[in-house]
Amino acid sequence: LKAKNFDPKKTSVMPVKLCLLLTLATLALAAPVAPKFPEKYQMKADMNYFDFNLAVPMKVDFDAGRNLFSYSFYNGRDHQIYRLGDMTKYSIFPKKDHLECINELGLGAPSYLPNVDWKYVEDVEFRNIQCHKYAYEKDTESKFSVIELYTKQYTQEPVAVSLGKMVVHIYEFIPNRVNDTAFAVPSMCEGNKASKDDLPMHMHQTVDEILADNEAFAQKVNSRSDHPDAMRL
Repeated sequence: LKAKNFDPKKTSVMPVKLCLLLTLATLALAAPVAPKFPEKYQMKADMNYFDFNLAVPMKVDFDAGRNLFSYSFYNGRDHQIYRLGDMTKYSIFPKKDHLECINELGLGAPSYLPNVDWKYVEDVEFRNIQCHKYAYEKDTESKFSVIELYTKQYTQEPVAVSLGKMVVHIYEFIPNRVNDTAFAVPSMCEGNKASKDDLPMHMHQTVDEILADNEAFAQKVNSRSDHPDAMRL
C-alpha cells in the first residue's frame, strides 16, 4: 500500500536540507579562532583608569622584531622609548617649563596586545561594536589575574583590552606598520645619565631598600605612643 501524500522526490531532499541546516548551526555555535597580533603595529588608544576617572590618550609604535617600542602620551608631552637592543629606556616628561629625559636600564617593554593563550568567552556588544570577548588567566602573583580582550567579530581587529582596573580603548589599529621616527632618541637624551638624586624614589631604590625604609618609618612612629597614626608591625 502507498502511504497517503507520500512523495519520494520530496522525501529524498529532506535529509539533505536537514544536514545542511545542522551543519550551519554547528558552525554558528563553534568558538572563533583566537586572534594573533602581528609583531609590528601602530595603535591609538585611551588608557582609562576607573579609580581616578581618568582617560589618558596614547599612541603606540610596536616593533617586537627589532626590539623597538614607543609609547607617547598626551600628544607626545610624555614619551617612553624602549630600545631593548641597547637595553635602554628613555623617559621624556614635562618638568615645570621644560622637558627632561632620564635614561634607564631597559629589559622589557609592556605589551597591551600580547599573543597569549586567549580563551573565547562570548559574543558581546562593546562601544556599540559587535565583539568577540576573550580572556587569559595570568599568574596569581601578578597585579591582576585575568586579562579580557574584545575584538571585532568579523575582522578580529582589537577594540579594547581590560587589565585589572585599567581598560585600554583602541580607536585605530594599523598592523605591520610603524613610524620609525617614534623610536628616534631626542638629542636632549644623548649621553644624559640622570643622577640618583634626580630620580623619583621608586626609580632608584631596590626592593630591600624600600622595605627597610618602610620598617624604619613604622618603628619611628611606634616609638611615639601619643602619635594618632601609630602603626603596629
